[in-house]
Amino acid sequence: IIAILIFLSVIPLLQDSIVVLLQRVPAGKEAQFYSALDQISKIENVVNVYDPHLWMYSSNTLVASVRVYVNVRANEQRVVTLTTDILKEHGFSECSVQVEKELFRKAIRSYGPSLLDTADQFNLGVYSRNENILSIN
Repeated sequence: IIAILIFLSVIPLLQDSIVVLLQRVPAGKEAQFYSALDQISKIENVVNVYDPHLWMYSSNTLVASVRVYVNVRANEQRVVTLTTDILKEHGFSECSVQVEKELFRKAIRSYGPSLLDTADQFNLGVYSRNENILSIN
């Protein structure tokens, strides 16, 4: 009887551990993530949001990571702060935001073919307010 009680008490712990190890996202949090992406795409001077990632770090820690493409007039620190605030408002405790400006991309391309061209060729995970959807080609 004691072994059965111990086994039954371990099942929830195993389920939580498996969810974390598989980096699964709880139901409902994905919708919050897309809502946050939509808000981020409406920040002033943001051209688009791409390469979004969401995963569980632990049973109570959600991590969000996004790359934000901004125009020349954007203040990078303001964009990072606003983006982080939006993600935290939606319940993500750890956030990673990478900002890229138009001039940087143009400067990199001026040196010849680069990883940016390869990434643009495959267009992986671009979230644009113009499309209002996450498109993965």
